[in-house]
Amino acid sequence: MKLTLLIAIVLAPFLVFAQPQPPSAVTPKHFDHKAHGGRGLDVTKCETCHRIDAKGAILAPAAQGHAPCLQAACHATDFVAVGTSEKTRKVGPAFAKAAAFCTGCHAQVPWPWKKAQTRILPSFKGAREYHIELNHFAHATRASEKGANGCRGCHIVDNSSFALVIGTPGHNQCVQCHNAKDFPDFTMAQCGLCHQAPSREEYFKVQLAARNITK
Repeated sequence: MKLTLLIAIVLAPFLVFAQPQPPSAVTPKHFDHKAHGGRGLDVTKCETCHRIDAKGAILAPAAQGHAPCLQAACHATDFVAVGTSEKTRKVGPAFAKAAAFCTGCHAQVPWPWKKAQTRILPSFKGAREYHIELNHFAHATRASEKGANGCRGCHIVDNSSFALVIGTPGHNQCVQCHNAKDFPDFTMAQCGLCHQAPSREEYFKVQLAARNITK
């Protein structure tokens, strides 16, 4: 009995330190356009990661899955670290860094297998123009054929924060195509072809409320 107790006392410190240590705290690191631009990525080309479908619906970022992140050759080790079995991976700073990368887009673990969702950005707030309905896919295709600056030909973003500029797209963007030279049958002078009541801000308020979206 005494021998058993003595052995237990001697081995106790080793048994404590042999226990798996809890993973480091994980803080989500959300995508930073400006930081990625400094790493050799052309963040001015929105279509690298963002897509719209043939019906004009805007798909969430990562519409192409993890392909853009992997092709950039920056996060390969992060994918590998998180993808290993719980029995074989070593928890610690490396795993915490990788997990932080994942939780920047995936809000919960284990992640539900469903399409990514995006929150509508409030660039329409304060917009005085009346709301318009247009075929997003057709406009994007026409802009591409014309050699325009991709998505950012219409969707203007701040060069520092990459936030959408309030009130855009607006007349300054539409007139690039809807002019007497490029589109004589549908010029900016024909206001009624686009503008319908209510205002853009009021329209979006109704649409968001119908979908139980508060922001």
